[in-house]
Amino acid sequence: MKQQTSFDFNSFKWQSSWPESIAQYNLVYRTPPSDPLQGLPLGNGRLGALLWFEDDAVVWQLNRCDLFDEVDYDTFSNWARSEEEKVSTLRHAGRGRLKFQLPVFDRFYLRDCHGVLDIASGKAVMEVESFYGSVKIEAVIDEGSDNLLLRVKAELSETVAPELVLERYGSRTYSHWYSLINRDPSFGQIPTEALITDDGNLGLRMKMSNREFSYAASLDCKTVTRKANSCEVIARMADSNQHSFRAIIGATGLVHAESFQELLEIQRKLNWTTAVELTAAAWKKFWQNFRLRSANDYLNNLYYLSLYFFNASQRGKYPGRFINGLWNWNRDVQPWNFFFHWNQQQLYWGVYAAGHPELAEAYLDFRFRNMDKGLKDAEEYFKVKSGIFVSDVVDCNGVNSAAERHNHTPSAQIAMISCGKKLILICGPLPFFWPPIFPAREPMAVITACRVPFMKDGLK
Repeated sequence: MKQQTSFDFNSFKWQSSWPESIAQYNLVYRTPPSDPLQGLPLGNGRLGALLWFEDDAVVWQLNRCDLFDEVDYDTFSNWARSEEEKVSTLRHAGRGRLKFQLPVFDRFYLRDCHGVLDIASGKAVMEVESFYGSVKIEAVIDEGSDNLLLRVKAELSETVAPELVLERYGSRTYSHWYSLINRDPSFGQIPTEALITDDGNLGLRMKMSNREFSYAASLDCKTVTRKANSCEVIARMADSNQHSFRAIIGATGLVHAESFQELLEIQRKLNWTTAVELTAAAWKKFWQNFRLRSANDYLNNLYYLSLYFFNASQRGKYPGRFINGLWNWNRDVQPWNFFFHWNQQQLYWGVYAAGHPELAEAYLDFRFRNMDKGLKDAEEYFKVKSGIFVSDVVDCNGVNSAAERHNHTPSAQIAMISCGKKLILICGPLPFFWPPIFPAREPMAVITACRVPFMKDGLK
């Protein structure tokens, strides 16, 4: 079978149409998704937003890759019942909803609906026409500022006052699904303060064991704000049957009390048009790296949607999880709370062939940062001074789970390539990862001269 390409090697540019060549793989919605599992996922690699719909509202949850509530310990055991909910945990940033006070999204009353997750530009649009009026919502996560931007236009059948609600109610993680449960519902409940500024902006400030973080919103319309309780704030708009406004919702990973004001200051400087254009330009640059099209449309859709998920969730200080990326919907619930190499590694097997080695950087940098733990454990547990032990299960600081010391992920062939003090981790079978993962990190001469110290029993 003859292969063809639309890449012009003379101009070094793709000759296919833009954005149609990528937009043909968009997700299209004919009804507003009420199930979060079918929601619209947005992300810039660090901040993820999942959007879905109730009868009268659009709902979202924000998650950052770095909001870890850290616990100090030398070791932990993944399956220890006594430790359940007492270990370092990734917390959600906050949830919110924009309520229109009428069931405009209830499919029972819909006349028409067109929704799209535009993977070419990283933008989501939901437009509905119903018995109770018409609503158009556009959403994008700003590439540079870690904020969710909404632009809303509504013409409703009655005069109502829409409300924007921010909430953050902590919860247990249920990290082992339902096979291991701590029955105490107080876990995950962190001190929370509702905040309202003089100019009507609103937010929440949370204090975890190791940091403070903030979740805030700014609107460009007049509102009346109030605190429902310490975990929920509400901005009520003016009564009208026509509404047009923009909202900016963000969460910061800053670790000091001024983070709320700093977040609002960032939001004040944001411009919808500029943010949308810059984000679209960043996505266009991403899609220029490599394109592939097979004769199977279904596989094409899976391929491009998977790459979208990768770029939207794998570019922060910590990698998005193999099971849910940066998206969640049920507060702090985090299935598979730790980093499971056996599962996580499989995300990256194809990114090199896809022309996107940068999508593995977050995971590899996470491993590189925590090599000191592996050196210590290799010597302490296996009496090996030249190797690094990496358990199948580690926490956010690279602490190995004691329950998996017998599991050296043999099928994944984790090996350490060392050259003096410089170490490079190869995750996964060598055929997928050779030449070495980061040729830019090390000269090839250095790589080829490296010896390979395998961990004791690591490849049995």
